[in-house]
Amino acid sequence: MKVAFSPAVLEDRRAFRHLSALLWMFVDGRHDWVVEDDEAIGDSAWLRDASAGVRDAAHELAAIALRKTRTPQIVVDVMTRRVELDATDGVWRIRPDVAAEHLGRPLLLIVENGHCDGAFTRLLVTRVGEKRLRRLLGDETFNEVRGGWSASVLGDGRWFDVRHGGGSTTATQLRLAVEQARGLPPRIACFVDSDRAAPGGAIGDTAKAVEVAAAELNADLPTHWSIQPLTLSKREVENYLPGDALRAQFGGGRYAAWARLDDDERDHLNLKQHFAKHAWRVMIEPACQKHLHARNLRERAGNGGRELDTLIERIVSRL
Repeated sequence: MKVAFSPAVLEDRRAFRHLSALLWMFVDGRHDWVVEDDEAIGDSAWLRDASAGVRDAAHELAAIALRKTRTPQIVVDVMTRRVELDATDGVWRIRPDVAAEHLGRPLLLIVENGHCDGAFTRLLVTRVGEKRLRRLLGDETFNEVRGGWSASVLGDGRWFDVRHGGGSTTATQLRLAVEQARGLPPRIACFVDSDRAAPGGAIGDTAKAVEVAAAELNADLPTHWSIQPLTLSKREVENYLPGDALRAQFGGGRYAAWARLDDDERDHLNLKQHFAKHAWRVMIEPACQKHLHARNLRERAGNGGRELDTLIERIVSRL
């Protein structure tokens, strides 16, 4: 998120600790600081009251931020209300304590199934999206994300938090997440299986419910802040698994039968039935990892991996 501090908040002693907390998020690359006047920052009561470490970090980062032309998405300001949204430009004005709490939370990734879709999301972010995330976060932070996420399919706990809806309740999870944000900019990304049995077929009930929920929630949001769940083009996330990984996990006649199918058939085959109930475990089995690299995943996704890039973009845009 692109965040600016109002002149008034820089002089409000009650805000100082929250501004410092936000500063360290800028230093860590979690959000971008938008600065129009670095002298106003340097001369502020906030920095006069701050520790030497905070002052040094703020001076250095403000000089860098000043050279970048950006429009803030959030302005941290002195307010009696928690949050206000300017309907004309879609900029949120947020109280300092609320801003520090909201922006300090990990991005919420809403999926249908924690085991399967969580494992797929981990592959998506840490492998297919590795170059993009390394540029955005830096090598050290990206490595921390990847290391933290290796312990669980439910995210690293700091940058990403995977919440699963158990299939039919995914739309409810999306509504609850927006409700929990209480009018704040939605730091939410969501994708669901299409459950299509054939190309061009009808999407499943879960995908329909999620799309309806998003449309209703977006009625209260600016267009550029709309919630954009992605319904996968293939049947399920398992249908994005490369053949090399499937062969390493299953082999034998079932793999041979899969290999004889054309691309459309592979894209819409129910792999849970074809291979085994736990076909998703291909994504976490050590012996399969060497086959789950970005090139293989992009090739299996088709079209140069553009659908996967769309997913990554929707995630990154809400960090």
